[in-house]
Amino acid sequence: MKFVFLAVPALMVAACAPQPPSTPAESEARRAAAFEYTANRCVQQAGGFSDSIAIQKEATARYAKARALGATEQQIAEQRQIVKNAAAGAEFWVGKDDACEDLVANVARVAS
Repeated sequence: MKFVFLAVPALMVAACAPQPPSTPAESEARRAAAFEYTANRCVQQAGGFSDSIAIQKEATARYAKARALGATEQQIAEQRQIVKNAAAGAEFWVGKDDACEDLVANVARVAS
């Protein structure tokens, strides 16, 4: 019986996990969306206004790269929504500060 109670939350989380990007263009668009979300929602954790601007510039450059790889505006919008949903879920489970700290760490790793 305990197994059922432990398995149900795990299955719910797995069911909500986004599908991985199917093309390099979608992958780059999702990275750009993560940068954009971080710049817009996590200014304090990113280090402040100037760092947020740098992250937004990186997002803009990555959107350009995604478009060059063939991403459509619809694909970009879909990737933005996936990032937004994932971040909202993280904020629900661990709080905005911890979710933002994780996002900042991830975009810093991707950018380097």
